[in-house]
Amino acid sequence: MISYQKKDGSVYSFHAGLPVFSHGETDLKSFRMFTSQLTVSGVCRQVDIVRAFGISVISMKRWVKKYREEGPELFFKTPHRLSEQLLNAIKMIVYRAETAMAMIVRTQLARSDDARSLIREILAADADIIPDEENKTLTVQLHHLTNHLSDQAARNFAANLNAAETIYPGADLRLIYKLVSDEIPPDQEV
Repeated sequence: MISYQKKDGSVYSFHAGLPVFSHGETDLKSFRMFTSQLTVSGVCRQVDIVRAFGISVISMKRWVKKYREEGPELFFKTPHRLSEQLLNAIKMIVYRAETAMAMIVRTQLARSDDARSLIREILAADADIIPDEENKTLTVQLHHLTNHLSDQAARNFAANLNAAETIYPGADLRLIYKLVSDEIPPDQEV
């Protein structure tokens, strides 16, 4: 038989009259881990814990399932809401960066509505990354895009990025952007 007693801000759990666990009244993580552990180890049935602590059957089943799948450390991980908020913040940053890049290439296009599509094409395109420690540069050579106008817009976009003279974090290398086709002499066939 499982039972509990609240005293001085703590909850003391007893099994067969003996103390087996204690935690703070507001420490739900420890409570969930402990009750799941009792069930998984076979000490108590879920129904006994539900009755003793007045929790819902579905909550108990959910905790036990998670305990079996991921172990006790699951209860002490960062809440999922925080992960979701971080993911949303990253999406917002990416959207804003995409918007800023689209504003740069928009002036090069006949239809300004094509700017986001072009940025996505540039970001998805194959590229060669060439570090040059001697000259302290990191060159990103973008491969040919779908058409000549896209290549020209990408070339102008690269010139804008190069003007910023960005240093790659942690490597002390200046980023240089260009198209692979810029390296091919005009008289050579592609």
